[in-house]
Amino acid sequence: MLNELFNLLKEFSESSGPSGYENEIVKLISMKLKPYVNEVWIDRFLNIIAKKSGEGKNSVMIYAHMDEVGLIIKHIDEEGFLTFETLGGLDAKILPSQRVKILVNDGFITGVIGCKPPHLQTQKEMETPYKIEDLFIDVGASNKKEAESWGIKPGCAATLERNLEKIGKGNLVSGKALDDRVGCAIMIKVAEEVAKEKFDYDLYFGGTVQEELGLRGSRVMAFSVTPSLGLVVDTSTAGDFPGLTLKKAPLKVGAGPGVIIMDSGFMATEEIKNLIISTAEEEKIPYQPVVIKGGTTDAAFIQLTKEGVPVGSLAVPSRYTHSTIEIVSLEDMANTVKLIVAILKRLNAEKLNALNKPKLI
Repeated sequence: MLNELFNLLKEFSESSGPSGYENEIVKLISMKLKPYVNEVWIDRFLNIIAKKSGEGKNSVMIYAHMDEVGLIIKHIDEEGFLTFETLGGLDAKILPSQRVKILVNDGFITGVIGCKPPHLQTQKEMETPYKIEDLFIDVGASNKKEAESWGIKPGCAATLERNLEKIGKGNLVSGKALDDRVGCAIMIKVAEEVAKEKFDYDLYFGGTVQEELGLRGSRVMAFSVTPSLGLVVDTSTAGDFPGLTLKKAPLKVGAGPGVIIMDSGFMATEEIKNLIISTAEEEKIPYQPVVIKGGTTDAAFIQLTKEGVPVGSLAVPSRYTHSTIEIVSLEDMANTVKLIVAILKRLNAEKLNALNKPKLI
């Protein structure tokens, strides 16, 4: 399974899909899901919804967001250099010297985020962190007119460019957009693993868009398909490297998927928490309970849809989140697949009805 997950993740990670501009990754994930479900469609917002038909009136949905943090072109100066704003939470300090792909109608244009060399910086400049407004993209154009002739204009999106690579001699990998192409790869692998299973509920797979801009895609999707149970798969910041501690960020890479008890926008119910944790313990799958106040996932809005949706949130630990060298463990990904498959096999109409039935007092 590890090699299959690596190959999926590499293909997904190296595809473009900045928030609001997810067309390329949407096409790829739709194609990957199609062999394992009865139907796939794309809603008005560009979310992917795939359905594996079962029996009964209940439904379960697995979610992963497809978008990645990126850039949007703001202005082209007369010399052909581009200024930009960020799409999602990117730290300006990591951007200088990065290579980017600017998405244009007929493909992409490669550029670099340039900066003043240290030889020509004052001492004050050396000690002052860059701000977004200080940065620019050099696409090799001689002037504004040439850049525009290549299809570049304000509103074009750009994605940071980096290949996925295995690091060290274990099962750790590093690359860009692992938040949340990791979840997308897990979702596809789960679909493959249960393709021949017979469930007494409909099983949906949802790829959401614009998560990095405020969980927008999930708000739309949750109204079109309101499941009896939702399982969101994302990444979450690990605290197992210098500069952070497990006290601050209680996830360790390689120690199993995180089970989110609470984050800044989500609180798991006792029933869902017990379902996930008891399944992990019975199957001897390593897991990490997580309480963290920084960040949230699509689970925050899915949980609050209509009368409320029972939702579980799983997080693959990730180092260096929202950079081009994010690190995750393939073992953590495989254990997340195993945990989700085990949960799906334990569910039936009785259990799903119980999760959604009002409690009489």
